[in-house]
Amino acid sequence: MSGIDPDLFVSIARVTRPQGLKGAVRIRIDFDAPQLFARGQAVILSLRERRVETVFDECRAQHGRWVAKLDAIGSIDDAEKWVGAELLIPRAQLPPAGEGAFYSFELEGCRVYGHGRYVGTVTGIEASGDTDLLRVEDEGNEVLIPFVHAFLKGVDMEEKRIDMELPDGLVELNRRK
Repeated sequence: MSGIDPDLFVSIARVTRPQGLKGAVRIRIDFDAPQLFARGQAVILSLRERRVETVFDECRAQHGRWVAKLDAIGSIDDAEKWVGAELLIPRAQLPPAGEGAFYSFELEGCRVYGHGRYVGTVTGIEASGDTDLLRVEDEGNEVLIPFVHAFLKGVDMEEKRIDMELPDGLVELNRRK
């Protein structure tokens, strides 16, 4: 999101491909919050250094995929130019995550502990198929840790602490310098 402050904006979806001839696009949705995709919802379409303010004309599920029509995209040629683009909104527009819940981007800055031992601090989240990976750094070393329920013991957002039961050798195996 070069040029867009990630502390102020968040990606709610990504354009994956054109859909049809009139400028509709398939999108991968990152949030299960229908109000974010309602007709008239303003978003910023962002791809590399290009940004356009636009609104949803329509967004619907179709055959297990999401299809959106944005007023800034009027043709299949326009749609092809925006493949890979993120749809951004101000973070302040996100609905509350709910009691005991959190958004994955809120994990940045949390300290990670494996079996009670400090592993490092979350510096980012990487989407990897169905599983997010925590990018965790300590003293210049980086490790990617799958953020999966099987490893998770608890998250304390007030303390910015994540406790995990990591398989033996996972940290050493995934460590990058």
